[in-house]
Amino acid sequence: MIKRSKSLTNRVSAIRLFIDKLVRRAYLGTIQDKLSLLSGTDDSALTSDSDKQLRQWFITLSRDQQKYVEQIIEMTAYSAIFQTLTVIDGVAGTLIAGQNTHLSLSLQLYPDDESWHKRSPSVSYELNPADGSVDELHIHFFAAVKKALNKKTL
Repeated sequence: MIKRSKSLTNRVSAIRLFIDKLVRRAYLGTIQDKLSLLSGTDDSALTSDSDKQLRQWFITLSRDQQKYVEQIIEMTAYSAIFQTLTVIDGVAGTLIAGQNTHLSLSLQLYPDDESWHKRSPSVSYELNPADGSVDELHIHFFAAVKKALNKKTL
């Protein structure tokens, strides 16, 4: 169940909540997970021979070379999420040739478990309405990543 936040009062605050979670869990979380896999010392995290080989290879690299690998991981995580958002936003083109299409993403709030099971939200915010700015989600993501990286370097 989602607890209603006092700051979740409109579509823009719903977008920020979604993007913040996306940055923390999908972007930064993926980067941290992969870097831990490569540079960690816990062999129980290595679930395949390929993982073990990657770690062995990574630790043989110089620190400068490891930095390049880290940059590739960061760029890949960013690009995968950014490009996914362009598909959701509709700027990557239509999903079905010759047809106008729109993917709709919404954040719905449920006051209690019964409402959740009945799929009866008390509030629903469409994060990417068809009549809104088509680039909002990926633009918000870009700004949030920039902000998160600025905090990381301080």
